[in-house]
Amino acid sequence: MPASPSLFLEALVDPENSSHVYEARRTHNNRTHRIAVKVVAFPSSAPSRSRLVQEIQRIRSLRLHNPNVVTIFEAHFDYDAQTATLCMQYHPLKSLHNFLYRSTFPHSDITAAIKYGFIVGIAQGLHYLHQNNIVHGNLKSQNVLLKYDTDGTLRAQLSDYGLSAVRPALGDPNLLPTSTLVYTAPECLEPLLDSHPGAESDVYGFAMLAYEVWFLAKPFDGLAASEIQQYVSRGNREPLPAGWVLSDLLSACWDALPDRRPDIEAVCSELNKRLGTQTPPPIDLQFVMDLYPSTTPTRSSLDIASSYRSLSSFDRPDERDELSKDVVFTFSRNERWLDTRHIPIIAQEGNAAFCLEYPDPLLSIEVLQALQASNSSSGSGQLPESWTIKLCDTTPQGLALLTLKKTGGSKDYDFVIKTLNDKSFVTKFERRGLIHVKHKFKSMSSSLTYGWTGEYSDSSTYHLLKVYPSKQIVGRYDRGQLNEANGKLEGQISFKAPYIEDTILILATALLLEEPARVAEIVKEAAF
Repeated sequence: MPASPSLFLEALVDPENSSHVYEARRTHNNRTHRIAVKVVAFPSSAPSRSRLVQEIQRIRSLRLHNPNVVTIFEAHFDYDAQTATLCMQYHPLKSLHNFLYRSTFPHSDITAAIKYGFIVGIAQGLHYLHQNNIVHGNLKSQNVLLKYDTDGTLRAQLSDYGLSAVRPALGDPNLLPTSTLVYTAPECLEPLLDSHPGAESDVYGFAMLAYEVWFLAKPFDGLAASEIQQYVSRGNREPLPAGWVLSDLLSACWDALPDRRPDIEAVCSELNKRLGTQTPPPIDLQFVMDLYPSTTPTRSSLDIASSYRSLSSFDRPDERDELSKDVVFTFSRNERWLDTRHIPIIAQEGNAAFCLEYPDPLLSIEVLQALQASNSSSGSGQLPESWTIKLCDTTPQGLALLTLKKTGGSKDYDFVIKTLNDKSFVTKFERRGLIHVKHKFKSMSSSLTYGWTGEYSDSSTYHLLKVYPSKQIVGRYDRGQLNEANGKLEGQISFKAPYIEDTILILATALLLEEPARVAEIVKEAAF
């Protein structure tokens, strides 16, 4: 039986953009490819939600492939989390918007040939979508990605097509961000009309986008959203220079009446007649990449925690079957805690791996202080005030994902858990709190509260409860048994697939359940 593909989400493609698009590695049959993953939240209204699901299902079934359209490899619906996940081509140059406004590429070097190449590519991509009865519905420079071709030229590719159901309600310009409003056709801003985008509104959006590419400026720049709506509804548009080869074409494309606009096939024909074949000059890729501001990728809830996800259900008729499965990790450690510096944690399926790293129990100044206290005349055996445990990806030498800091106290083993950017996801991992629920911690998004419950023993099993907003068992931690063959104590951590976004928190807190026994055993054994 062939292995299921696995996915490792690494970082937000553009941390400054509200769109949840992640850079990822997809591994299948020992081959790894870099892709992009877009996570789309379901709309709140049932009709819009149904329309979104149907459109994504249709796009997936069509298996679109065109040089000016971003290819979607796979799509997956998570009905519990109310999200859709789209796997698509990765574009290191990001969007046309980034290229125009965030890179330091000199505008004087964006020649007419480069501009016309972008405009023609956008039109051809839109023509291909319309040929397949797909309305883009949200044309804007943020949704045009740039691909570096083998001949050294930049190619425009349309993304986010068919997702208009997740846009804020059309017909109310106050709900639309200005970055979207400037491309929105006037008929889609009328509250009394059926405001679903159509092919005609795509042509309007194309005209605004072509204007932006040629003049290197946003349409209606400087106007507020309410001003743009009033300005456009009165028939006003951006002025076009007399004699420019595309002036009359764009004027026709952004006509106030949808039925007077040319269809995109006619637009492509006109572009071909007027522009002919213009080959943009080659551009050195490294030169372009160096012009983008360097940023440290932001690891947030989904991109870290979804290090493990089975994609084997993507082609099944009902993706809900996958959600009922458990995500299972196994771990092993030396029998003696004194000999344990690292605990590897490996996914049973896929290629996800983590490692919990403890401080050296013999060299740690905190433990030495504890030993001194335990050998004192009082015999109180006070535990160290603080120590830090790290959860790393793959190996102890890998990137640290979480730091787990002991906050003091001798009985409750309270921990504050933080990411490297110092964002705290857990106020306290504590043994006090909700009735019958110990070790509380919040989800990465802070929308859920979990708790481990159970009593420690030689064959202990703890259950993971989701205690807010509703209480239910969603996972378990099994300490396991000693493997006589290798002298390792082997255990297992499992939880329901819908909670995969909190993978690293679940793994880290499960192993923190051992902390009282770990520290007590180290102090006892090291005292001799």
